[in-house]
Amino acid sequence: MLEGPVPGRHRAERTPPREARTRRAGANNATLTRASDAGVITATEAGGAVTVIFPITVADCADVAGRNNDGTSPPVSGYAQTNVSPADQNAIEVHTKDKDGNNEDSDFQLIVVCP
Repeated sequence: MLEGPVPGRHRAERTPPREARTRRAGANNATLTRASDAGVITATEAGGAVTVIFPITVADCADVAGRNNDGTSPPVSGYAQTNVSPADQNAIEVHTKDKDGNNEDSDFQLIVVCP
């Protein structure tokens, strides 16, 4: 039997979730419309994807993207896929698709949660 005080719980400090929302109204013109770290998170578009660059490494983070409409009308059917950029461990690449899986230029939201 062990005696003495029970060790207290210690919660690891976590990096707060990062968020980015972009508008894509045509090829190669991604615009960051909202960000949790305004002026620090950036977005660029090339090769059919938008690369969202964060101020920290996101290689070990969970990232989720969904298609959205940055305006007030509902978005059309489709989905968004993500991957950590092979060229930059601080960046997530987002690919938006139509309902049939074809590349489509559209708005999306991205949430990244890091340990």
